[in-house]
Amino acid sequence: MESGGAAVSHEVLERLNRGLTKFGWELQKSTPGAATEQWEEGTVMKSELPSELVNTAALLQDHPNIDTEKFLTKCKRYFGKVPWKIITTQSGDDLILSSAEKFGLIRSKGDPGMILNPIPTKIPTPLEKLTIKPVSNEKELADFFEVMGVSFGIPTFALRASYPKIPGDPISLFLGYAEGVSVSCSVLVCLDGIGGIFTVGTRPEARRRGYGEALTWACVAESKKKGCEMNFLQASDMGAPIYEKMGFRQVIMYSVWRKKASIFNRLRALIYWIRLSRKYRSKKSEAG
Repeated sequence: MESGGAAVSHEVLERLNRGLTKFGWELQKSTPGAATEQWEEGTVMKSELPSELVNTAALLQDHPNIDTEKFLTKCKRYFGKVPWKIITTQSGDDLILSSAEKFGLIRSKGDPGMILNPIPTKIPTPLEKLTIKPVSNEKELADFFEVMGVSFGIPTFALRASYPKIPGDPISLFLGYAEGVSVSCSVLVCLDGIGGIFTVGTRPEARRRGYGEALTWACVAESKKKGCEMNFLQASDMGAPIYEKMGFRQVIMYSVWRKKASIFNRLRALIYWIRLSRKYRSKKSEAG
């Protein structure tokens, strides 16, 4: 257990941390230029997309003898000109703190890691006025991108670059419709007996109606079908009380250290996104 979470075994925490790294790679491996390496200190994952969302160093295992400056120098070379981040636990947080200023790293609030263990025998039925379905065709994928985009403030063309087609196992995308309108979404990744739940989002105008909770339960139900023994998610401030009501409990707190790109490299990134946006609009126009 770290940072005030509920007591769980060291073995469970190790499984969750390994799982978080694997989940991250599964979610980004279809992005342009995706690559990953396993270092002695941890796992690094990068993409040519100039966003820290897909350029990450996961320092999640205990490494009391790590050479922090050597590790951060390797990160700087590996990620190059794009924005990148480090996600770590309390032990890694303490190590990075000593060299953060030298490498221009800024600590931001992390999210608590929460688990549902065991998965309940009886899972609540969906809301009467909400239809939940796994994304199975291009129309539903487009609806998924739209809902996720407005929920998290991510441009649709950036999501399209991350998911050029509907992903298969171990990823499942879920979409909720109310009165024929797509209103909520969630993502499930099932690996090593753990069902990781990500990007549970709802359109701002449709919030506080139980849709996010229902989409989370859809992931729980699907993970149970696939033989998972527990669920894991990282909770936002908005979502944490809902997840606690559902039976999730915090077991760990993650920290995030961000390396912002220089002004010049931010301009390079802006040009990249403009070109990608134009490419997306052109393809959309050609499609009709």
